[in-house]
Amino acid sequence: MNRTLLATLGLCALCGLVSLPARAGQFSVSPMKVELGERTKSVLVTLRNTGTEATRFQASVFRWDQSAESDMQLAPTDDLLVYPTLLTLAPGEARKVRIGTTKGPGPTESAYRVFFEELPPLEEDGSAVVRMLTRVSIPAFVGVKRPSATATVTGLALDDGVAQVDLTNEGNTHLKVEQVEVSALGAGGVAIATASARGWYLLAGRERLFDIELPEHDCTAVRRLTALVVTDEGEWTANEAVDPGACRR
Repeated sequence: MNRTLLATLGLCALCGLVSLPARAGQFSVSPMKVELGERTKSVLVTLRNTGTEATRFQASVFRWDQSAESDMQLAPTDDLLVYPTLLTLAPGEARKVRIGTTKGPGPTESAYRVFFEELPPLEEDGSAVVRMLTRVSIPAFVGVKRPSATATVTGLALDDGVAQVDLTNEGNTHLKVEQVEVSALGAGGVAIATASARGWYLLAGRERLFDIELPEHDCTAVRRLTALVVTDEGEWTANEAVDPGACRR
């Protein structure tokens, strides 16, 4: 049996079936985000082997999209070029990888994910070790001439103690959502319960649904919900009256 078992994104296909020491590659990528545009057609990214063994790597690019429920929808693309796509690094060695595009700016920012994946060694060393192969991805964006980032809470509701926030990016460039905080208010605007959730990237023109469970409270006493959305481009707020029928506890 091949002793090199591929575990992509931390998933091991044979976990529970073998009992062997595990070994994972170690490497770093810098910078962790690539931004291209009319004036910047390519950038250099540094890939460094921080482990103690020579390691092979493969680089690949995918078009990146989102839905309200899924943060990562990937599709093959030729919009971005990566060179080299295959490389071997000695322990402690670093190499520059160039990421570039011939795509010009459009009306809406284009988003991609660049993956750096550790490959199995060409020859087995004979040791009974499960090798956990690591894959890291970084975002890459091809920008627009006049970026505009606008977040709008297009839906805010309470359902059985869970606050539901529908956040839409109505701008033409991505946002980094740092936090979404929701408060349930009673009579007189007194806060009954408050909770928050961490966010992630919200691509241009896309929406994200946040289900935020509020701490134990008297649901029947809630009269209004407020939401505070904190992003790298600013803060946005919203408030909504609560239908008494939304409390089913």
